[in-house]
Amino acid sequence: MITLGARGCIGLSNGIVYRQGPFKVKALDTTGAGDVYHGAYIYGILKGWDMPSSMRFASAAAALKCSRLAPDETLPRLAEVETLLAQVRNKSSPINEGQSHSTGGDMD
Repeated sequence: MITLGARGCIGLSNGIVYRQGPFKVKALDTTGAGDVYHGAYIYGILKGWDMPSSMRFASAAAALKCSRLAPDETLPRLAEVETLLAQVRNKSSPINEGQSHSTGGDMD
């Protein structure tokens, strides 16, 4: 899996390449976003989720982290990530035959 910052992330599972678009937030501080992403991704894997679900969860957690400035409030809580996921309809999608079928994190 490769994180792409504001462009989301991409990963390979069982020969299928998945792309996860970013969750769009007003970024105030991106310091530690990768650490939050990877910690949240591992959380998903340890919970038994597949790669696309873990990528989506991790992307939401990292986006929430970036939307905050205060050091003691930057790490999102599980309930906050779940709320964002419920509000945004974006899922990791496979890239087939050289075509990207990614979906962004726009709230709609």
